[in-house]
Amino acid sequence: FKIPFVEKVSKTVSLKEQVVDFPPQPVITKDNVTMQIDTVVFFQITDPKLYAYGVERPISAIENLSATTLRNIIGEMELDHTLTSRDVINAKIRVILDEATDAWGIKVNRVELT
Repeated sequence: FKIPFVEKVSKTVSLKEQVVDFPPQPVITKDNVTMQIDTVVFFQITDPKLYAYGVERPISAIENLSATTLRNIIGEMELDHTLTSRDVINAKIRVILDEATDAWGIKVNRVELT
């Protein structure tokens, strides 16, 4: 219920799981090899109020956070370890993103690197 002319709906928010495919990011491994890694993030909005008012552009914020986190994690690993530890990298990124986006009313369910 809303009072006409006084209250207005800012935006409607879907509570379904959403998928965002971010463009490939250049990352450098510990042994100075440059790679292009594509990130896919599966997330769900848990608090529409925080999602709408907690951060200016939530999807862009998730993209920047995932790119920074990816660079940090890959930067600590050598190329061989990076190629064989995809599940470990996915899990680390998911945990970091989930903790950071909690304040924005978002739960990160899964992260996939391609």
